[in-house]
Amino acid sequence: MSIIDYRTKVRRLMQDEAGKLKTGETDNFILEALSYFSRDYPRMRVADIVADGGYQYNLPTDWQAGVSWLQKVEYPTGKRAPVYLEAADYSIYKSTVGEKLLLINHTPQAGEILRLSYTTPYDEASLDEIPASMQDGLVLLASALCCEALSRIYAQTSDSTIEADVVDYHGKSNAYAQRAKELQQRYNNFMGKQKGPGAASAVKDLDVDYPWGGDRLNHPRKQR
Repeated sequence: MSIIDYRTKVRRLMQDEAGKLKTGETDNFILEALSYFSRDYPRMRVADIVADGGYQYNLPTDWQAGVSWLQKVEYPTGKRAPVYLEAADYSIYKSTVGEKLLLINHTPQAGEILRLSYTTPYDEASLDEIPASMQDGLVLLASALCCEALSRIYAQTSDSTIEADVVDYHGKSNAYAQRAKELQQRYNNFMGKQKGPGAASAVKDLDVDYPWGGDRLNHPRKQR
């Protein structure tokens, strides 16, 4: 889907009948939601690196330092059953010019191929790459952000003094705040981020002897 398609669905969910959020503002919240969504469901990428006989290589141009994650490195390539390096065979090295791929136990010959599987965040240009099964997640999160914005807008609006145009701005602010929470909850459920309550009790060994080693008067060792 394009950002126009997302905007249509977001507007339907946030129910902004008064049109308080303009098109550009709604689109900005969709892109903001996209940055959060990318952390929960990153964009999967594959890129080939042609070896030059060394052991340190530039990462793909769409790699984002501190955000992207290297899942696996296929080397050598071209095998019927893909061969992947062990995690101990490579690392992401932070050099003075950015992050690089450092091969620890291998030095490919010039012309050999290293195939990297990694993640990057989605952006507006890659919106249509989000699988159809995950698109509703972005819609829910963007709608939640829009409702939070509408809640702030109404909270900062004074009640009208004209009787014919009286609006309960405080009530609308609360209603949009509640809807934002509901949409956020639906997003969490959609992404499987819900966690059950923490444990109410724990088990621990109890030291039943006195510090000086003496036995208990009413509960001696022979009865334990």
